[in-house]
Amino acid sequence: MRSKERMNKWAEHIEAHKASGQTVTKWCEANSVNAKQFYNWRKRLSPSTNNSPTPKNLFIQAKAAPSIVPVNDQKLHNESSISIRIGMAVIDLHRGFEEDMLTSVVRAVTRAC
Repeated sequence: MRSKERMNKWAEHIEAHKASGQTVTKWCEANSVNAKQFYNWRKRLSPSTNNSPTPKNLFIQAKAAPSIVPVNDQKLHNESSISIRIGMAVIDLHRGFEEDMLTSVVRAVTRAC
């Protein structure tokens, strides 16, 4: 496997671990990945490592600005709830929610993620 392919494979492993919410040990066991290699690659690919062999364009940091889209009231009458996912957070909306409160919660969750 070429070095770029290997780096991309490990970057995918690291992102999958982050999204899983599991500890490194549990994620590595579940995915047949050597934990020692995982830690090594996570350190190598970390943006804070100055001498990292990672190409600068392998990772980009993106931030999404929250936007509130008006919800059709008829949809709320037909559905018991709506769930919004932001990173690992889930916001459940039920009939009669306050739009100002939702805006504040989305902004707070986005900053925390």
